[in-house]
Amino acid sequence: MTFAELKTAVEAVTGTNTNTSTRLNKGQLELARKINRTKSTSVTVTNGVFTIPSDCLQIQAIGWDNRELDLYDEDILPDYGTGTPLFWKQDGDDIKLVPSATGQAELVYKPRPAVMTNDTDTPELSDCEEAIIAYAIWKNYVEGEDEEEAVYWETEWYKRQQEWLELVSPKYKRKRRIKALSYI
Repeated sequence: MTFAELKTAVEAVTGTNTNTSTRLNKGQLELARKINRTKSTSVTVTNGVFTIPSDCLQIQAIGWDNRELDLYDEDILPDYGTGTPLFWKQDGDDIKLVPSATGQAELVYKPRPAVMTNDTDTPELSDCEEAIIAYAIWKNYVEGEDEEEAVYWETEWYKRQQEWLELVSPKYKRKRRIKALSYI
């Protein structure tokens, strides 16, 4: 279905709503968080820092010399000077590696689906139309304070989301690692 057809399907149930487009995109984003669809890319690290790609939804792993780095979960990164990185920490749109190094790192992440803006756009995630329609209808009813319909469509969203996950999850199953960062 095209973006125009998706909006029409939602608004045929809820009536016109200026937030329908946003909610269809948000529904697709919620689905993307649930599956193991990953992307791997080499990133240039300068002085222990690189910028997260704009399509990154969630970082799955960061590697250096075929070794997966550990997430540093304390508030303040220690200063270990320079050397082979052991840890990483997100700082806004950047990733900082400790110890600091310059070179190439391997980034594995869940990509953010492309935002639909044009009427001819289609969802990036295959076969997700029924689920994202239910999501947008649910959120439109929540906004309109129609509690009975909102509850019904929330249930539909979770049902259709589960059906979609059962359909597409086998396609995105993570295979056994052969060596560090071999996810595909």
